[in-house]
Amino acid sequence: MISKYNIPRWIVYLILVGAGAASFYYIPTLFGIDFLIGSFLTFLLYRLFGFRIALIHSIIFAYATFYIWGHVYGSAAMLLEFLTVVFLYKKFRQSLIMADMIYWLLYAGGLAAGLQIF
Repeated sequence: MISKYNIPRWIVYLILVGAGAASFYYIPTLFGIDFLIGSFLTFLLYRLFGFRIALIHSIIFAYATFYIWGHVYGSAAMLLEFLTVVFLYKKFRQSLIMADMIYWLLYAGGLAAGLQIF
């Protein structure tokens, strides 16, 4: 068993494949901003099944981001998001939402602004 909920391994892998496929879909909004659901799914998988399954999904989501946007900057930001949020979550025992807000406000905001300049 992979999860703490006694779910068979094949169902976990089926959920992982479904979440990976869902990561390739996005909702375009105003001003060319895309709403991606893969980050939410990564943290959901982290809470349900642990680090390894969520890391696999995060890599799939990074590839999906590269496929959608056509450059590696978004992929790097999404992988760093998962790793940083898990580190903050384990170190400070905050909620995942608070750790994600800290990541986007302190790190990723400057990263995105710096990439727009160059």
